[in-house]
Amino acid sequence: RMQSSQPHIWAAGDVAGIHLFTFSAWEQGEAAGWNATSGETRRLDYGILPRATFCDPEVGSVGLTEGQARERGFPVKTGRWEFARLPRAIIGGETEGFVKVVADADTGRILGGHVIGAEASTLVHEIAMAMKCGLTAAECGRMLHAYPTLSEGVRWAFQEAV
Repeated sequence: RMQSSQPHIWAAGDVAGIHLFTFSAWEQGEAAGWNATSGETRRLDYGILPRATFCDPEVGSVGLTEGQARERGFPVKTGRWEFARLPRAIIGGETEGFVKVVADADTGRILGGHVIGAEASTLVHEIAMAMKCGLTAAECGRMLHAYPTLSEGVRWAFQEAV
């Protein structure tokens, strides 16, 4: 809700102490403004919060890791696809890295995904959107992707998780 302990004070960003990322602060600010002025309540869904680290290679992540999923009692199936197997990565000379997805082995529900490599900060959003829309690993693995693209690695990782 972004409301402080005082009913007339709203907070967002670092002062709120929740997910200290620029993009989440932006969403918190919008929610705080909406909630303070509209009389309605907008809640943010932190369960699907893509994260990116801009290093070389880039790192993108969303949801649970394989270890976290197992700790929470999920039966886990993972899929992994190496950038070295992607024609686009080979053409661009960016073969370092991989895409990994974590799914519930019983339902196919996507629990998380992780990308290390070129454009990881962008590619992770395909996994986040699939999670938000409630798609299964099998459904995502059947989605056609343009060729040659780095995003094919996301598709192939989903297929490996089925």
